Amino acid sequence: MKKVLLLLLLSIVIWDLNASPQALRINGQANDVRSGASVSGVSFYIEKENRRTLLSSTDEQGRFSLDLLSDATKLIIEKKGYRLISTGISTYKNTGKRIDFFVKIPLIPLDEQANDTPYMQSQQTQYTVENEQKKKTAIVRKFFVFDAVNGAPVKKGILCFEFTRNAKKECKDLNAEPVMSFGESDIVGFTVSAEGYQEYTGNLIIEKMDERPGKYDIKLTPEITMLSLNITGNPMVASCKLTADSGGEIVLPALDKMAYSAMMRAGNYRLSVYDRKMALIHSEKVLVTKGLNFMGLVVGNKPIRVQEALVEKVEIEPVKAEGLDSLETLTIYFNQSDYTFKPEEKAKLDALAEWLKQNINKKVRVVGHTDNVGSTKLNITLSEFRAKVIRHYLLSRKVSEKQILWAGVGGKYPARKNDTEENKRLNRRVEISMLP
Repeated sequence: MKKVLLLLLLSIVIWDLNASPQALRINGQANDVRSGASVSGVSFYIEKENRRTLLSSTDEQGRFSLDLLSDATKLIIEKKGYRLISTGISTYKNTGKRIDFFVKIPLIPLDEQANDTPYMQSQQTQYTVENEQKKKTAIVRKFFVFDAVNGAPVKKGILCFEFTRNAKKECKDLNAEPVMSFGESDIVGFTVSAEGYQEYTGNLIIEKMDERPGKYDIKLTPEITMLSLNITGNPMVASCKLTADSGGEIVLPALDKMAYSAMMRAGNYRLSVYDRKMALIHSEKVLVTKGLNFMGLVVGNKPIRVQEALVEKVEIEPVKAEGLDSLETLTIYFNQSDYTFKPEEKAKLDALAEWLKQNINKKVRVVGHTDNVGSTKLNITLSEFRAKVIRHYLLSRKVSEKQILWAGVGGKYPARKNDTEENKRLNRRVEISMLP
């Protein structure tokens, strides 16, 4: 028995991608998305060949720990009173010896049966609708579909209805803010299908034909796409950030010691790891696929020089645009400790936006700078905010995200020596330059 236990421990410590399936330890927390309260008694199953095997359950504090073989492909999460979660196990990459991970599981309460309110078909009890309609009338309802976790509207998808009395079927596009007219009392089945979400199958009891307009809210369960990192090698790691190819950013919160995890959309990202001095110590491309993505990462303690390459000067010919003297470099100045650009700068940015919209093959680089007042860490953050404000303004003027590259470099590249107040003012800036 001791030999068996020893072999099991060795199999967890030594990882070989070509070896037989290995176990990884997943620790985590399950919480109600509405109240934030921890949820006990949540069951975790692995599903293979349509057979479920119970792996673990949450304790009184909503915590759980389970061992998952690396060849597992599907995890089922179930709790009475909450929506069932079915998620794939998509990616497992490990470059170190430790393979423990931490995740947070959002649980969504079930929509219970009620009159004139959408609810899940799993909650349907025996119910009969009497048609007491005496005159021809109809009720009109508008449907709004949201993400059940973050409340964001869902616009890409299909809402389909199936009527019990006449067996009629009808589908609506979510982007068109669907409106449906109901001409008689009925129990109407419906399904909502949207990319990135579990299909919602529900019922709607139409009983009172009172002709009053109304609206229904339907909240979808997002497919769990999550990246969970376990970082070793440098105890000074302070933060991790993902930058999507589209330009959006996700900061991965630290959940437990050196464990980082967050939910996101599937896609290609650039992973950046920073130490407590906000120096970049690791950077690599990461493909996040649908489901749970686990990544064991060993990072060094030597900063890598990415920021310098990003802001390296490029020799280009000045580009003329109406309303601007030149687009070789456009500088926007800011007040001390502020990231709100001055109203008089809008004319320049509006002219730049119009030029970019007319030249969609052109790109600009937006780089935020600060003076040397304050901490280096705060200045990095401030410079990033300044760059983001300019980027967001250009996007609000319908410039494509693909045309804008941005960065914040703090006070590392002053335009003038920080020896006078006037020179410091000239260093509090965003430089916008053309890319070749």
